[in-house]
Amino acid sequence: MEPVNFGWHLPRLDAIVSSGFFAPSGAYSSGAKVNIGYGHWTGVFGHGGIAYADAERTWSLSIYTHYLLYGSQLGRDYTLGDIAPFEWGAGKSLNMNNDIFKQITLGAVGYAQWQVTNNQIDLTPTTKIAASAINTLEDTRSQIYSAAPAIYSLTKYGLFSVRYYEEFDAHATPSGRQLMFSLSLAFG
Repeated sequence: MEPVNFGWHLPRLDAIVSSGFFAPSGAYSSGAKVNIGYGHWTGVFGHGGIAYADAERTWSLSIYTHYLLYGSQLGRDYTLGDIAPFEWGAGKSLNMNNDIFKQITLGAVGYAQWQVTNNQIDLTPTTKIAASAINTLEDTRSQIYSAAPAIYSLTKYGLFSVRYYEEFDAHATPSGRQLMFSLSLAFG
């Protein structure tokens, strides 16, 4: 939920400041080995913008960063460290002289994510090995980076996009590849 979302539109810059939260949703049990839900609240604070190199707004560079402040895990003595994701994109829009295709944007997109605070595990270890394991888990911070080509097409039916993300330099988190499609239909 994002109850705070302020935006400004200038001739060559669009900017946004936002704040919200993620509520625990989905099936979650602190004793389960696998959960669908995350089982914690998360506060989100963000800001970003799109800068345009030309008055026609055909060349763009966008950035958006936010800060995720995790609450403690429900039913467990564990709190994830806060993370700071950073998203970016750069592109060139081409206006089409076509009844169906209005505009195509070609570009590159990507993201980076850094864990900026330590995990908190509120357990009292009974052995030196357990104490060492808890300290390692508390002090380990995740990070990941990604870059991708992107194509966006604005049509009379809506907005379509395709992006292919290649993740790299992952630490303490899984990495992989993502092929993402999105569709926003226009009604009316």
